[in-house]
Amino acid sequence: MRKVQWGELERGFHYGASSLGLNYRIGLKGEVSAIGSLSNRAPSIAELSADGLHHGAYRYEVGDADLDAETAMNLELNLRRTGKSASVDLNVYRNEVSNFIHYRAEEGVLIDGYQKYNYVATNALIQGFEFGLRCNVKKLKANASLAYVDAQDMILNQSLPFIPPITFRSSLLYEADELWKAKDFFSSVSYMQTPAFNVLSISLGFAINESVNVQFSGNNLLNEEYVPVMSLLRELDIPQQGRDLSARITYNF
Repeated sequence: MRKVQWGELERGFHYGASSLGLNYRIGLKGEVSAIGSLSNRAPSIAELSADGLHHGAYRYEVGDADLDAETAMNLELNLRRTGKSASVDLNVYRNEVSNFIHYRAEEGVLIDGYQKYNYVATNALIQGFEFGLRCNVKKLKANASLAYVDAQDMILNQSLPFIPPITFRSSLLYEADELWKAKDFFSSVSYMQTPAFNVLSISLGFAINESVNVQFSGNNLLNEEYVPVMSLLRELDIPQQGRDLSARITYNF
């Protein structure tokens, strides 16, 4: 067992924040905006004083009472075009953070059988982009997005932990008040792709009458075995649920 004795801890942080933004319209459908900001964040109580098991994440976390506040300088550029049936936007950002606080595993160190994680601070550079496309054509709605983030520890010259990989997401939804003899019909397909896994899910439903609704769904149809970067079960190496098929009938009294 690990014995922890708590002493008095008093820390004070004084800071401000500022931002400046510019917005320019390109015709009736286009828009460009740029934002620069300076912000600060004080360390949380957990980051300063944690010394125990995180029961939800199955890891032992240890804080650092000497952590200082974060200071972030952010630049962001957004391009957007909106039409009658489609819209597209691109967001590019660069964020420099001094004293970036995060937790990092202490390799080979276990406490009571759990991996030890220390709250530490470094200078970080976080940059990336988000691209989105939305389209509505009559009864069909389509969405697609691509997100990429690169986060570097500028002191250790390595990637920061718990950063999601480049991720592509798409969805397709069809809705109709009536299809054949089915009322309130809908069908949707969603797909997510990363360098490590692909997840495909499909669902459809309809109303037989005013009282009875039917829905069928299939999740993770490719039966991928994967553990997301931010999963709380990551330390136990427990993957997400595999292929799941379900049918549901609802009766409204």
